[in-house]
Amino acid sequence: MNTKITTWGKQMARAFVLTMVLLLSSSASVFAGGTKYYDFYATLQAYPTGAGKVYAEEPAGSTTSDDEASDLYADMKTPAEAVDVKFILSGASSNATYTAYALPTEGWILAGFSVATVVNDGEFDDFVFNDDIVNYDNPAQMDIASTTSEDSEEKAEGSFPFFSEALHYALFTHVAPVIATGQSSLGTVKSSKVCNEIGDNVTLTATPNDETTTQFDYWLNKSTGEKIPTNPLTINNISGTAYYEAHFKSTQAFDIEFPEEGGYKVVYFPKGYDMPDKVVNELQFSFADISYNSLHPTDDTSGYYLDSYEYSQSLYGNEPHILYGKGTMTFVANDSYDVNSYSSNILKWSGENGCNVKDMTIANKYYRVDIENQQFHLLADDAVIEPNTAYLALPIETYKAYDLQDAPKDIYWFNQKGDPTGIEAIQAGKLEKAAAQGIYTLDGKKLDKISGKGLYIINGKKVLKLK
Repeated sequence: MNTKITTWGKQMARAFVLTMVLLLSSSASVFAGGTKYYDFYATLQAYPTGAGKVYAEEPAGSTTSDDEASDLYADMKTPAEAVDVKFILSGASSNATYTAYALPTEGWILAGFSVATVVNDGEFDDFVFNDDIVNYDNPAQMDIASTTSEDSEEKAEGSFPFFSEALHYALFTHVAPVIATGQSSLGTVKSSKVCNEIGDNVTLTATPNDETTTQFDYWLNKSTGEKIPTNPLTINNISGTAYYEAHFKSTQAFDIEFPEEGGYKVVYFPKGYDMPDKVVNELQFSFADISYNSLHPTDDTSGYYLDSYEYSQSLYGNEPHILYGKGTMTFVANDSYDVNSYSSNILKWSGENGCNVKDMTIANKYYRVDIENQQFHLLADDAVIEPNTAYLALPIETYKAYDLQDAPKDIYWFNQKGDPTGIEAIQAGKLEKAAAQGIYTLDGKKLDKISGKGLYIINGKKVLKLK
């Protein structure tokens, strides 16, 4: 479908803006060596009309405006059929990302996010509808480019574009293909009609990226649990909503089973692997790169915790990792993480024969891993660590930095007031308020109440219910 959304009046205004940009660019060399402040302006739109709503969040460190008289003002955090995404960001790059959220209307699901094609008709640039999905996640990180910059934030706001310079769509549908958790590097999926309606016929196709190592295995109907080995798969006379999840089998990948309700596991690989994709890593918790200065006092002063390394897909070989997952998660081999790959991981592995603390360097204190209570516990100086067991090697300088003569006996995984993953924990007594604000699952489904443990979106924020 190719639908122009620009008008003659908007085109004329754009021409004026482009002229001003050219005039302003002549002075860009004056501050080429200093800090630049870039203007970013995109429109995020739900499609088709009535199928859902969208909202957005600007990147950390950026500037927005609450002044409705300002060109920088945008009410991007209130769900609507379309929102303007406006912010100023300083730095060395004219590219940035913002977070896009999609909330399907009842009876619809999200297919993914796309970017309108920009077509020049010989005089002006027009936005043309495009349903090629660039991101299946929800929320999704959407790329945006800036065409204007200044040497101060005040000037950048004064020269902010009059109209959006990019158009992004949240595409809603009834039947949609997705890729199984962690298998995005193994293949792709496609629908013959992305935004399909009740009564339509649609064909879903899954294609391996490398047929020498990977094969299609089956489709999983996420609504019914049915496994279907047919590919391509045709669904006739669509009668409801359903995600069909493509599963591949590959010599370069293997699965780990986590509890369906979510849980932690210690994993160890003899070679490097990639963790599952970002949609799952919203809930990943990993000590994959604990640096020597990551020990911090808890907010409630009850002890100390180790700040975990934020999202990374890299799991280096020959070292353990603590991961959080739900259900089946696929890990794909990555040969670039060879034995020479650098990692500052202070989780260690005892090996086939185990090890004795008294034989290890006195520059560290050693702790056992407590999965159930999400803590590390100090080991005695003569403790024996069983074979094939993960343990923590804490550099002495990390606790001596707090003038402690003795190592803490117990170290938490999490800050005891707040959560270092950045996900808020919902407190008792706030469920009624949450229901009034609107409760959504990560994939945008609206709920009447919080039904159990897990991650939800409430008032635009990710909230983790722990009990």
